[in-house]
Amino acid sequence: PTMAAQNFEYKHRPKNRIEMAAEFDMNTRQFRDKIKQFELDIPNGDIMPKHQKEIYEKWGYPTGVKKEWYADV
Repeated sequence: PTMAAQNFEYKHRPKNRIEMAAEFDMNTRQFRDKIKQFELDIPNGDIMPKHQKEIYEKWGYPTGVKKEWYADV
């Protein structure tokens, strides 16, 4: 089972790919494929807030993630 988006309401912390995929209601393979599809340069390991913002700006902010959290990233 995927974790609900409300579990990710922490501002500006690294997130792993499992967490990020869950926010978009997809599995890690779908998440990886979508990163490739959008040609995003996301480093391996935890996804830092700067890259989270890049993903959200391209794909839209999922429920539970507020755009204003990333205003100063």
